[in-house]
Amino acid sequence: MASEEYASIVRGKIQRLDHKIDLLRAPRAVLLRELNAFDSATRNLPLETLSGIFLLACPSTTEKPPPQMVLRSVSTHWRDVVDSTPYLWNSIDLDHIGPEKESKKWYTQYLEFFLERSGRLPLDLRISFSIITNGGNAKHIISLEADRMIKKNISRIRSLKLSLVPEKFFDLVPRMKTLVSLSIHYQRDFKLQLLADNMIQELAFTCEPATFTRPESLGSITQLRLENMCIGFALGLFLACPNVVEFTARRLRFESQNSPVNAIPDGLVVLQNIRKLVWEAPLNRESQWNRAFLRRFRFPALEHLRWEQKSCPRMDESTALFFARLPATLKILVLVGVDRYYRDEGTFFNYIRHDTAIETIELVDCKEFISYSFSYLGMRGKDGRIPFPKLSSLNFSEDKLTGNSVELFLGFVDFRLEIEERVFHVLAEGVSDRWADDVWIDLMQVQAAQSRLNFIVRDNEGNEYKWP
Repeated sequence: MASEEYASIVRGKIQRLDHKIDLLRAPRAVLLRELNAFDSATRNLPLETLSGIFLLACPSTTEKPPPQMVLRSVSTHWRDVVDSTPYLWNSIDLDHIGPEKESKKWYTQYLEFFLERSGRLPLDLRISFSIITNGGNAKHIISLEADRMIKKNISRIRSLKLSLVPEKFFDLVPRMKTLVSLSIHYQRDFKLQLLADNMIQELAFTCEPATFTRPESLGSITQLRLENMCIGFALGLFLACPNVVEFTARRLRFESQNSPVNAIPDGLVVLQNIRKLVWEAPLNRESQWNRAFLRRFRFPALEHLRWEQKSCPRMDESTALFFARLPATLKILVLVGVDRYYRDEGTFFNYIRHDTAIETIELVDCKEFISYSFSYLGMRGKDGRIPFPKLSSLNFSEDKLTGNSVELFLGFVDFRLEIEERVFHVLAEGVSDRWADDVWIDLMQVQAAQSRLNFIVRDNEGNEYKWP
């Protein structure tokens, strides 16, 4: 291709780009006028009001760039208001710190920038590294300057989330006397110590510590979340927290030969304070700790149970006993991963006492069990009793409802609206458009549904469609 011809092609491309730029200049000018007008309007607001608006616009998130940094770049007036509002700066996210000096230098400056503007407010601090780079021999946690700033403000740290941090950081935790929330994720072989005067209220591990030195009783903890660890360690720690109100246990491993099986308590274990329990059934049902938990642990004040089932064996005796002994205080029941295998030899519903206060049932990824639930909850039992007479809400998510599920669902709705003169709530997530359309049309024939059914279909994009 001749040079003159090539130059002509390039000039043509430049002209087309210039034309596109010109087309963008007009809307840009309009947006600038709108921004200036809005900025002028906000200047008339009291500083306390504008500051309050900014607080609502800046939730504690991991967004990059942080929303407060975006707000302060709008105008000098906004920058002054943002910089003089300490509550916008006391949540600090040091996320994915890299091993390079440039990365650590940038996060050091970032930490300093937030601390300078946070006043003396309590700090919510999140620190995570992209990979474990320093191990136990690290000279600094982040950098010399960053470590000094953290130690200087250690008495202000209220909430701490750690992931893949150097081991050296855990030496600081016992000195954090104002720490109320501690969360440790994806940390390998870490060593943690808590003292009697550490008043942590929320504790979360998604990994098991190599060593955990603690007082015999952790009475300050009210929320405990444990994942990816030996069931013996998890339940042993649970029992050391007598005032826990919410307990979550997921992906627990069965005991190894070195697990403290002899620490399983004798007799009944009554936990009076538990209100919410999230339990993922371990794959190994023969675990001694698992049997002890299902057979001997009692939760007389339990209000919210989320049972997660990752495998589909038949109902075993220990699980049946656990559900049969659920208290009458239970209000919310969430079943996850329960499939059709549980409808053959009696199901969860058969074992739960029918005089419970259950108001809401939620079924997540339960496949054919959802249709069975429509049937079971949509008619009186053989003894004439109404299953869960206080039930007023059913939520379910499944994209493959088939067979006669539409007919069963309509029967369920008709039955529930007939037995009680109150509004019944249904949330269906991820169902197919065809299933939703069929239900929508047939509900027209259910007279009570016109006034007493609050039925919402939510698609996979989060869009909601409400009946009627």
